[in-house]
Amino acid sequence: MLTMEESEVLWRLYERKTAYTKEYNEARNLTRTVMQVFNPVRKIINTDKALLLKGLKVSVDEKYSEALEALKDWNNWDFLKTRIALFILMEGYVGVQAVPVNDGKAVKSIDLVMYEKSQVQEVKRDASGQVTYVELHGFDDEENPIVIKISETEFEYFMRGEKIEEKSGVNAWGFVPFIEFFGLSGKDETIGLGRVDSIADSIDLVNKLEWDLREISDLHANPPIVGKFGEIEDDTQNEHTNQEEGFEYITQQQSRKYARIWDMEEGTAKYLEMQGNVMKIAAEEKERIKQSLMKEYPELLLAEIASGSGLSGYAIALKLTDLVSVIEDYRSRLKESLKDIWNMTGKMLGFNWNVEVSFQPVLNEDAGEKIGIISEAVAAGLLPKQIGSKLVVNLLDIDETPEKVWEMIEQENETSANVLRAGTLQEMAEDNK
Repeated sequence: MLTMEESEVLWRLYERKTAYTKEYNEARNLTRTVMQVFNPVRKIINTDKALLLKGLKVSVDEKYSEALEALKDWNNWDFLKTRIALFILMEGYVGVQAVPVNDGKAVKSIDLVMYEKSQVQEVKRDASGQVTYVELHGFDDEENPIVIKISETEFEYFMRGEKIEEKSGVNAWGFVPFIEFFGLSGKDETIGLGRVDSIADSIDLVNKLEWDLREISDLHANPPIVGKFGEIEDDTQNEHTNQEEGFEYITQQQSRKYARIWDMEEGTAKYLEMQGNVMKIAAEEKERIKQSLMKEYPELLLAEIASGSGLSGYAIALKLTDLVSVIEDYRSRLKESLKDIWNMTGKMLGFNWNVEVSFQPVLNEDAGEKIGIISEAVAAGLLPKQIGSKLVVNLLDIDETPEKVWEMIEQENETSANVLRAGTLQEMAEDNK
């Protein structure tokens, strides 16, 4: 059976287009027919990323500001900070190595090279958490696999398992130029947790239940014929007949894809009718899981408001308070690591600067109240859902455009008509009992 690392599962869910493929379904032990209907990972991560970096400012004393800005430009800081935030949220960890760039005589700049969790093979730390040894796996400019081992006294550079002496040598810095960035804390403070570490199973189950509901609905919209039959006469409309485990299948060229016939001992032929409350239970379980995720991830409040939740301003404020707490938790760790990496690069360039890191508030003080008003207006039919979505996007400073967010909401709601149809069938079946 195909297996898949948990991190790959989460990245596929984030990318969306690589989730619920044949390979994904096999690795996740899902039937091949399960499709992607509900997947809030990208919405959660992108909302958090925007709020995490909102108003991020890295500054030094004015006399060093020009040098710091030049270093930021050298490293394409706007792009790099976004990548760091993304990996912190997705994997709970990322490492950054400070690599000196020489012009033949002296260090002219510093390259900040990011390493994913899987590329950081070994880390040793002292009692204060300072890195004293690291082993990094990556690729050089020509895509050759390399291994770099750095201690406080030595650099070792390997390519294809062979040590490259000209790139190895004494570590003149006296420290390991490598800083770790962690996500949320677990029992072990040195192990970061991603924002969506535990979400994959719930998303898979919702999509499986959604697909089960579709199949049950389709079965009863195009039901098998039940009854006692003799030999099946040849028919020009039928491609073939066969028998399997007591059933006869007639594949047709027109009308239904196939007609399924139960061969019973006695009785008049009739269509199979829905029995029991399987659909009701499955639909309720699906909604229970989705509501649980809504509570765990206040980021999904956006879709709830856009669909006219009617939540009170107080209820929305409580949910947003939870979100602010999560973002502040991430920010506290990000702030310290950013100070460390920029102070380290300054030291390597001969600048004795002291970096300050600041952010804008996660949400404006009146944002919760405004969102509450928007939600109530949408629910009352006083404001179109698409306009409500646009207003909330602007309040939360989300990266995606309002149009993109609305498109995502519509994609997630595309099956609502099918669910309604399935519920109507269930009610009709119960009324006929």
